[in-house]
Amino acid sequence: MKVLLVCGSFPPMRCGVGDYTSMLADALGRKAGVDVAVLTSKGAAPPRPDVPYRLLALEEGWRFPDLPDTVRAVREWSPDVVHFQYPAKGYGPLQWVLPSLFRAMGYPVYLTLHEYFGERDKGTRLSAALNLPNIVAARGIVVTREDYASLIPPSYARVMRRRQVKHIPIGANVHTRVVDEAERKAVRNRFAPSPSSLVSYFGFVSPNKGVDDIFRIADPERHHIVLIAELDPADPLHARILSLADTPPWKGRVSVTGFLPADEVARILACSDSVLLPFRNGSSLGNGTLHAALSQGTFTLSTSLTRRGYDTAWNAYFAAPGDIRDLSDALLRYSGRRVPRPSDFVDREWDRIAEDHERFYRRTG
Repeated sequence: MKVLLVCGSFPPMRCGVGDYTSMLADALGRKAGVDVAVLTSKGAAPPRPDVPYRLLALEEGWRFPDLPDTVRAVREWSPDVVHFQYPAKGYGPLQWVLPSLFRAMGYPVYLTLHEYFGERDKGTRLSAALNLPNIVAARGIVVTREDYASLIPPSYARVMRRRQVKHIPIGANVHTRVVDEAERKAVRNRFAPSPSSLVSYFGFVSPNKGVDDIFRIADPERHHIVLIAELDPADPLHARILSLADTPPWKGRVSVTGFLPADEVARILACSDSVLLPFRNGSSLGNGTLHAALSQGTFTLSTSLTRRGYDTAWNAYFAAPGDIRDLSDALLRYSGRRVPRPSDFVDREWDRIAEDHERFYRRTG
């Protein structure tokens, strides 16, 4: 089976869906009898020279003049499956026509919907409207959240009911990092003077992530905050967070790392006393940042619309979105707890994801 994954972004481009596509390509490529290629934007590069897939990095903005080269490359590789990842950074106008075009050329087309289209976001509604032809063109659709039907407009739900839909949860986009006490102490001392507890956040910073709430949840007398994120002073929300970090009582108790390679992200998360993800819309197993934290075995504190309290297996606590008091109490109660994770924890997770994809292709092909 020859599988072509299509995504507008791919490492080293900074996009969660691009990271997901990289991990999926790697896991599918490790399977016997599966050949994998990735159609993506120029500027992409495999993270290692020995990856089990090839790149067809031909797109320069996904514009219509790029169409002949794109069609030629896909025909030459002749895939059995063409699988698009939506949404992703880097895409341009071609993303709206390629699924229908490839279907007309005789290729089985699949989509993964990583995000869903809420009524409150005008830009997202536009993307949703433009994406309807792609949903119609798809033979099969992968959804990353089990509750996807409650998150999409009714018109889309009606169309998707006539398609093969498979729920496949995502995995972590960073690998498990096994650290000893000496390394943990070195990383903690790099950021926080003893005896401060190291509280980390990892991911993009937008209003629904609740990053500014971290300054209300944590205690400057007990905690040192590490924001593994890029903050742009020109962005009003980012500027507010930078101001909070540079103003008493938090001045000198916050570190902003900027963008870091995946291995360094895993190292900091593994060495932290807790990972705090106070998402305002609740987290889910469709969230890559949550998976990244859980895969390190570090205590993870987040929010959920459905889960409440401490989960022993995950070493995670879930509060209602916006419940600052519950989040603060849980941070004090559980910070520092760890559960052991084997070094191949994430690889095994992605092997299961790849197996689910292959079965879905074969069942619907």
